[in-house]
Amino acid sequence: MPALTLLTFFFLLGSRSLNEPDEGRYAEVAREMIELDDWLVSHLWYQPHLDKPPLTYWSVAVSLWLFGRNEWAVRLPLALAGISGVWVSYLFGRALGGERVGVWSALILQSSLLYFVMARMLTTDMLLTQCIAWAVYCFWQSWRSLDADAPMTGQREKTFFAWHLGGWCMVALGFLTKGPIALVVPILALTALLICGRRDVARRRVLLRGAIGGLFLFGAVIAPWFWLVFERVPLASQFMVFG
Repeated sequence: MPALTLLTFFFLLGSRSLNEPDEGRYAEVAREMIELDDWLVSHLWYQPHLDKPPLTYWSVAVSLWLFGRNEWAVRLPLALAGISGVWVSYLFGRALGGERVGVWSALILQSSLLYFVMARMLTTDMLLTQCIAWAVYCFWQSWRSLDADAPMTGQREKTFFAWHLGGWCMVALGFLTKGPIALVVPILALTALLICGRRDVARRRVLLRGAIGGLFLFGAVIAPWFWLVFERVPLASQFMVFG
């Protein structure tokens, strides 16, 4: 399966020119990031361009810096994000139903037309998708580590917090990819876990503590970029918050 996955996402990746308007615009922003040596504020036509947070631009700029200015390098981060999403689909399926379920989960996802297309086209969507998928998987693993049939121990709590805070890190990366939309699915997943465990007071208490700590971690990851941009670009806060 790994060979099939690599073939799916890398075959003829750079064979077509960039689509307009999205691929051309994102690629130009990444190119100017390298030319201006400004990795804080995104620019389009040499003017600040703050329509999206920077993670997509950063990933494409790094790829262009490493592999040169070509279509393959522009789309490489999306292909890698697509593979990452397939990998987490396999892990989630295997954890839920065993090896066979994991393999079929991965095969079904990578053979889905829309997923295949978006993993070969430069937009923010594929990077966001894999961040959300990893976040939900980490949250589920953290919940699973608090098995209701076993006594609560310090080691189990450490395992819980490792998975849970990992999930919040992925939410933060998703937020730095496309903004508040990254919060929707993970928050729904956590809410569902709280509802399912509403009768397990100890489990619910640990989950709430994890959510509070996760929110602080989330803020610590995303706040520096926003604060620095607000300090540097006049009226950036008004534009990014109110549009």
